[in-house]
Amino acid sequence: MAKTKESKFEGEAPQVEMITQFNFPLLLGLVFFTSLTILRTQWKDVTEGKWLEYQDNVQIYTFEEFSDHHDFNTTFFIESSNAEYLDPRQSCCVEAAVRAQHPYSVAVYMTGIKSDTIQKKNEWINEFSNLKLIHLDADKFFTNGNLERIYNEVKSKSKRKIEHEADLARIALLKKFGGFYVDLDTVLMKPTTQLSSFLLKNFANGIMKYRKGHQIIEEIYRRLNETKSSPVTYTEIGKDLIRRVVEDICHFKRKKNNFAEAAKICNITFLNEETFLPVFWGQWRSIFGKPIKLDSFKVATMNAAYAIHFSSSLTSDIPIIGGKGQIFDQIARKYCPTVHRMLPKFY
Repeated sequence: MAKTKESKFEGEAPQVEMITQFNFPLLLGLVFFTSLTILRTQWKDVTEGKWLEYQDNVQIYTFEEFSDHHDFNTTFFIESSNAEYLDPRQSCCVEAAVRAQHPYSVAVYMTGIKSDTIQKKNEWINEFSNLKLIHLDADKFFTNGNLERIYNEVKSKSKRKIEHEADLARIALLKKFGGFYVDLDTVLMKPTTQLSSFLLKNFANGIMKYRKGHQIIEEIYRRLNETKSSPVTYTEIGKDLIRRVVEDICHFKRKKNNFAEAAKICNITFLNEETFLPVFWGQWRSIFGKPIKLDSFKVATMNAAYAIHFSSSLTSDIPIIGGKGQIFDQIARKYCPTVHRMLPKFY
């Protein structure tokens, strides 16, 4: 409440004298209004696709909503088995990537993701602001001009439908956006954001990075788009196709092993497979078998590695044993500590 006081000087505006009386209801209303405004602003951030530092509910993007956020610095995984959530080992791989690549985005494209299930099973996701979950509607995605013909062949005839669908999806996403693709059985131990476009010397398609428009991906996509029949072998549209493309357009000769020449022609780096695959797929027992000290193991095989691959197709039924010195348990404890603490809840 205020009253007007006449000015002592001619032409001077009247002065306002405030009556300083404490008004508790008014103050309470002001606090409530301010709090409501903040909450509305935060909710607006979530509904517009902006990620807060912490959310009570897991946010799931559609492919269209996330399209503007996927770029060369994005690390992405694909879960094509229609699983509704991430299992413990997949969760460990995702958390490790989120930590290694921060603050850059890590995206997980899932064909079967369900918000209520993943909120219950993967509550740890709420803790990481640079982690994005995207529902990839495979039928819709591939029907919109992304390798539709071969996708339909794979869907109806392939004996490796899940793997071949993932092969197609990673190429389509790399063509559309570029980025760093990683299989969901690979634990990142170092950031890779400083690396340019690269391919492993064994031509594995489980770890690769390309800029949008790179000639190798463009040629792979073109050949897939012209394919009229479903792939027969496991690696036919994966590493086998990549190798053929590199031989054809980069003039790589296996007998000459001329990676340096091929790298210049195609503007790409060829990395030794040990850079990301320090443990050969047939040596999985060294990760899940008899416990050894992590220090000696790391010195021997992982000192220069960016990641470790544990071959989920061979090890999916082997339990993670906590506190007994198992190598995977030690790796999980260090690189995915949040998921590791929750392992008793998974098993």
